Amino acid sequence: MPLQRQRLAVPQSFGALGRALITLVLADSYPMLLEAMAQIFSAEAGFHVLASCRNGEEALRACANHQPNVLVLDLDVPENGLTVLRSVAAQPNPPRVILMAGRLDSHEM
Repeated sequence: MPLQRQRLAVPQSFGALGRALITLVLADSYPMLLEAMAQIFSAEAGFHVLASCRNGEEALRACANHQPNVLVLDLDVPENGLTVLRSVAAQPNPPRVILMAGRLDSHEM
């Protein structure tokens, strides 16, 4: 029996012109990086930043309130990025997660 590919359904939002949007929550403890990411994504068609968060607690609250398609998460956010990742993954309809790490120690892998 041949393997069948399955497409995962990704919830979509639609912009003013009826085009699909990727909705984002950004979480990083560095204000300059957070602002730069927000500006870059906001300047691109098809992306909409719902919230910019400086710690894990804000990121969890934003994901619960806004239900983004994608969470961009720095592992070094206050309240521990791995804890945030686990909590978000346990939510119904969790967002896709892009993890960022400035450094990784061997015990974190």
